[in-house]
Amino acid sequence: MLQMRHKGIARGIGGGLVVVMLSGCAMLDEQTGGHSGTAVGAVAGAAGGAILGGLLFKSTTGAVIGGLVGGLAGGLIGNATEAKKQDEGATNREYGYRGNQGTVVRVEEVQAEPARIAPGGTVNLAVEYALMTPRPNEEVTIAERWNISHQGQEMGSPVHTVRHSGGTWAGSLPVTLPRSAAPGTYRVAVTIEADGRSDTRETTFTVRR
Repeated sequence: MLQMRHKGIARGIGGGLVVVMLSGCAMLDEQTGGHSGTAVGAVAGAAGGAILGGLLFKSTTGAVIGGLVGGLAGGLIGNATEAKKQDEGATNREYGYRGNQGTVVRVEEVQAEPARIAPGGTVNLAVEYALMTPRPNEEVTIAERWNISHQGQEMGSPVHTVRHSGGTWAGSLPVTLPRSAAPGTYRVAVTIEADGRSDTRETTFTVRR
């Protein structure tokens, strides 16, 4: 049986740090299929990167597919960034993982920073998760699914696909809201999928005019 653990995510955005953003916004726009109400773009500057546990997120070659719809149509999804927080051996030991358990994913924390935001502002969504695989150092395909909803209505479901080896990983996705965003509490459910296994955890952020 896997040992469970909980690690807090250090709060705060690296206002004075430089984040290298993923290029290729035109490619991302093509992958959304040009659907009406879907906007995908880079969020420049410090708003593009969050810090979890003291690590600055780095750019990644994985594609983000999907955009914002409904009441958030016209907002922008920025470029996903990644950071490896712990190596494979340490993660396996902390969970008591054995290779005969197959691939295992555990979402440890999900965060929206800031937790309160005005319409037109940028909220950084962040997830930290453990990935354990039976084949040491072998990369597997990871789908990071970010489902954003408001009052039971889906507002967006971008998916970031990457390849990682085992260990503890963190992912960040900046979302800039349209100025027309309705006030209220928005739910963010993040699901991490790998080799047919998945785990989900939720957080919220509040829009206030």
